[in-house]
Amino acid sequence: MRITISVLLLLFLTACGPATEPTAANEPAPPPVTPTDEQVTGEPAIDNIRQQQAEIDQLFKSGMLQQQNVQYVCEGIRGMAEVHQKDGRPVLVRNTYSDGENRIITDRFYYKDGELFHQFSETLRWEFDGSIKPDQNGNEVPGVINHVARYRYYIQEGEVVKFLKRKFDFSSLEGQPTEEDFPIEEMTPANDLPYRTKLAQAAIDDGKVDCTVFK
Repeated sequence: MRITISVLLLLFLTACGPATEPTAANEPAPPPVTPTDEQVTGEPAIDNIRQQQAEIDQLFKSGMLQQQNVQYVCEGIRGMAEVHQKDGRPVLVRNTYSDGENRIITDRFYYKDGELFHQFSETLRWEFDGSIKPDQNGNEVPGVINHVARYRYYIQEGEVVKFLKRKFDFSSLEGQPTEEDFPIEEMTPANDLPYRTKLAQAAIDDGKVDCTVFK
């Protein structure tokens, strides 16, 4: 009898098994981060600008805009402004240039009824960090650190009503991180529009870039 009870107890414990604790694998994945330009701020003017920006971006991605390229060379600065139109009216200018100092500058200018309402600008600067690291194929390559600065200008009636800045660094071998992981700063808008808005306007009006904009 004692043996039978011992056997039954052993079978019961084996069936139950050891107590387990929840693991991270069982936890639900966090929701995807909403990109900054799609976040609702609660400020009607800003949210309206972001909605109009998103509509133009969608037209661009869908290939629904007519494109004219304006190339320029200004004392070592080489760049191109892409003027994108819808129904014969400019809605987007995408400007990219390099100044020969391991730096690439990108601008996006958004228009409605001929008026600029938003500018997004990015400066990407890179430098060797002094290390040697293996790449995806196992080859030893110099480590590179990228410094990124992004600026968002929200514009009404020719004036910047909101100016946001975000900066972050990342290694080229680690891949670019999610921008929203880094803090964003609200800056005091300047009295004038950013100077490269003149570059975009010249590309629209004249089909060329006046190099004095860089001086």
